[in-house]
Amino acid sequence: MGNKRHLIACLLLTVVMLASAPVRAEQSSEAVFAAAAKYTVKIETSVRLPFRPPDEQGVFSGAGFVVDARRGWVMTNAHVVQSSPATIRMKRRAGTWIPAKRVYVDPYLDVAIVAAAEPGKLSGTTAAALACKELPAVGHPVGAFGHPWGLDYTGTRGVIAGMSDKFEVGALLTDAPINSGNSGGPLISLVTGQVVGVNTSAIVGAQNLNFAVAARYACRILDLLREGRDPSPPEGTLVFFDDVEDTGLLKVARDFTPPGHLALLPGDVIKGVIGEPGPITRESELVHALRGRLDRVTLRIDRAGKELLLSGSLPGVKKLLDRRIVYASGVVFGLRTRFDAAEVNLSKVISCYIEEGTLGRSAGFQRGNAIDTIDGMSVQDLDQVYRLLDQARAAGRPASVVTKQIAGPQGRAFFAYREISLPVEDLRWVSVEE
Repeated sequence: MGNKRHLIACLLLTVVMLASAPVRAEQSSEAVFAAAAKYTVKIETSVRLPFRPPDEQGVFSGAGFVVDARRGWVMTNAHVVQSSPATIRMKRRAGTWIPAKRVYVDPYLDVAIVAAAEPGKLSGTTAAALACKELPAVGHPVGAFGHPWGLDYTGTRGVIAGMSDKFEVGALLTDAPINSGNSGGPLISLVTGQVVGVNTSAIVGAQNLNFAVAARYACRILDLLREGRDPSPPEGTLVFFDDVEDTGLLKVARDFTPPGHLALLPGDVIKGVIGEPGPITRESELVHALRGRLDRVTLRIDRAGKELLLSGSLPGVKKLLDRRIVYASGVVFGLRTRFDAAEVNLSKVISCYIEEGTLGRSAGFQRGNAIDTIDGMSVQDLDQVYRLLDQARAAGRPASVVTKQIAGPQGRAFFAYREISLPVEDLRWVSVEE
């Protein structure tokens, strides 16, 4: 009889524990979102002159979260603050707008760090705790926090659905709803309260298939910045085969790395980076492993079935905030970032943006045109563009610009060419931090 009573008592205790578990989870979620409201901010960015796709002209808003209260640093998406000349401001909940400036904008991950112009305005704020070590497992409960559709400081719930580079590099997949205004806000573990990702995007029309940059990758950027080191990724000179069968093999298709640097051959499979734990199975993992060690890196590769170690340096991407463009007659002339353009003989110089109601627009420029020649001279850098346009202006005549873009008329050719007569006005250099 005593054993039966003991068994009944155990069963009753188990039932009580199971019944109370959802209540504890709800209480935990409330605490997690209450904490998020204290470290999440609202960000507004105004852009007049976009330097490159995907930057756009206009006023944009999103979210961010404090990662270093002493420095006044906030993490957000690169697409929220963009990498073109911009006016940026942020505010805490129930606070006032304060000016902000970009510290770093990453050209690979959709991540940026901005700083309050007056860090004291963020004093008393507790920085978010970041999950920098491990990626959350599939099924892990998470909450997205931000300002969807102007509904400020709103939380939504879901789970981690997976990890993929297919649509967003370095991205966690989640069914937690992420809408316009959530961008740059935290994706938070509802178990630990740590930020596991930076909310980024969603697939329109999909059933809750949303993306957040994994905090593990963003943490490396933050740590290097704190150390005063350059977190820039390697220049995107390696092109990899699509892993259609999801084999987990990172195989080189083309290598456009400049001479004097570590060189790979088509067909090489990158297995690991010496000094970095774990195998390399995706491009985002490789970029993560290479940050901060571009001066000297050793790769473990498989070449035709034989394992090799290759050592050398890799070029880093030029910092986005150091860039400048040539502006003339409403056209923004910049440099393309696709390094396989040489295979189709496309110029490095492109028309990044054309302002409405300008001579450039009426002359026929389109966004993304490759600039083949100016006055019969081939152009490969912005110094040539400025010099040739300046010569035309000094001579009092329009510049003759030949543009080239993929997809010719009615499919009869790979390229469509245009010969554009551009009257040169308001010719100048423009930098990001003008």
